[in-house]
Amino acid sequence: MRPKMQENNPMEEIVQHSSPLAERDIELVNALQVAPRAPWEDLAEVLNVHPTTLRDDGRG
Repeated sequence: MRPKMQENNPMEEIVQHSSPLAERDIELVNALQVAPRAPWEDLAEVLNVHPTTLRDDGRG
C-alpha cells in the first residue's frame, strides 16, 4: 500500500520556489484574488494598513 501524497497549496509552492515575498505582499495577493477590483481603501482596511502603504511603488 502506497502512502497518501499530501496535497500542496499552489500559492505555497510558488512562494517556496521563487524570490521571497513579504507576508504583507502575500496577504495583498490573496485579497486581490478574492476581490480583484476592490479599491485600495477597502483593501487597506481589510489588511489593517494605510491605503498609501499598498500603493507605494518604491519611487517615493
